[in-house]
Amino acid sequence: MKNRRAEVDAALEDVDFETKNYQVEFETTKGPIRVELWPDVAPGHCRNLVGLTKIGFYDGIIAHRVIPGFVMQVGCPLGT
Repeated sequence: MKNRRAEVDAALEDVDFETKNYQVEFETTKGPIRVELWPDVAPGHCRNLVGLTKIGFYDGIIAHRVIPGFVMQVGCPLGT
């Protein structure tokens, strides 16, 4: 799998965690999952999640475990 860091960085150019609040919504076969982001707690994770979402990294990916209010675990984008 190729490194997509440059794509993620470019997608984040207009993201401003200092003045805006962000959520990510995943459409699933069981309905939407909305993720509230806490950049004051985990800034790197928030940047990665937003950037990867914006470049379509999660499109079609399988979420194989969801624990409400705690975690969503996804598989490999290659299906392996």
